[in-house]
Amino acid sequence: MHQEDDSGGCACGCGCDLSAANHTGNLPDWRNLPDSETVCFCHGVTKGEVRRAVEMGAYTLPLVKAATNAGRCKPDCGDNPRGRCCAPDITELIRLYHQGPPEWATRGPCCG
Repeated sequence: MHQEDDSGGCACGCGCDLSAANHTGNLPDWRNLPDSETVCFCHGVTKGEVRRAVEMGAYTLPLVKAATNAGRCKPDCGDNPRGRCCAPDITELIRLYHQGPPEWATRGPCCG
């Protein structure tokens, strides 16, 4: 997940220099916003794209980044009118739409 490094920046590899820990308050009410609402302004990724990725099994921040490019922001996240990294928003969408681990993650060994 999004973690702070020793300098107060992001250490998760997303390229964001802003700390998610310092920007978790005042999130939009994602449950009631339309799927067309932009989550990641740097890459133009919408709530609907993130929601679909989560529903397809992207149940962590790195998986959503890989599936949608959301959260792989410019160093200063300057395109975000919310003035912060979008990682807290993505994390909230994962919380809202993740229904548990995907079936493949809970199965036993395939060659038992």
